[in-house]
Amino acid sequence: MAHTTNNHTMLLPVVAVAAVLALMAAQASASGAYGDPGKFDSYVLALSWTPEFCFQNPSSDECKSIEPSDFAASNFGLHGLWPQYNSSHDGHDWPQFCHADNTSYWKAISSVLNNVEQEFLQQWKKYAPAYAYSDLLTHEWQRHGSCALPAVLNAWKSVDALYDVQKAYFGYQMQLVAANPTPGFVTQALKSGKPVAVSDLQQHFGGAQYVGLQCVMAGNKAFLSQIELCYAKDATGRPTTKTPCPATVLNNSYDNNCVTTKQSHVYITKMK
Repeated sequence: MAHTTNNHTMLLPVVAVAAVLALMAAQASASGAYGDPGKFDSYVLALSWTPEFCFQNPSSDECKSIEPSDFAASNFGLHGLWPQYNSSHDGHDWPQFCHADNTSYWKAISSVLNNVEQEFLQQWKKYAPAYAYSDLLTHEWQRHGSCALPAVLNAWKSVDALYDVQKAYFGYQMQLVAANPTPGFVTQALKSGKPVAVSDLQQHFGGAQYVGLQCVMAGNKAFLSQIELCYAKDATGRPTTKTPCPATVLNNSYDNNCVTTKQSHVYITKMK
């Protein structure tokens, strides 16, 4: 459904914040560095609703590149795969920019290799246009990917090792996107303009404990902007099976504000 008002007030920051932060990541990462690669409890798979992002950011490069018939115009797309703690660590709910305060290490691992970008580029154009057309890719790797696989710790020693780590991390993202297609009732709501019940979304993804739902407010209506699913991991950092989301996700006003603000229904934004 297209928004019916320009009074489009976010309940909290959404995908646009990550894109803005990407421009500052190189400078801000050292002061925000926390945690060790591989030492976290679970993953959050964040799947964004691109039409909602593009309603807010129509001039962004990824939005200008999308046609109404494209996958991203009517399906959830990748925002990121984020390591998460089950409980707060020294005031941190997740690790980020791991070891960015080690200059030599960070200089070696902080960039996404060109051959990795080329390998995934066609997939990103379809499933993650913000990775293909904006700076979000670099931000997601620096903030989240640097903390994901324990093998990152040794990846700074050779380009081949870094290639293997980045290929694995971004490959896991693509596997999880494919495993979570957009529900048919969301597609129907997109066509009809009718809202979707929050409880239906929760049930589809396994129940209220298994999904976070992010909304943007326009007038007195809530528009779905992102879903977040939680995954367990193995010792290598590979995401395995869906798992109940921790309180650090479910009670968070960024990750689950459709629920924390007690929305019963959400509207689905149509690509303009």
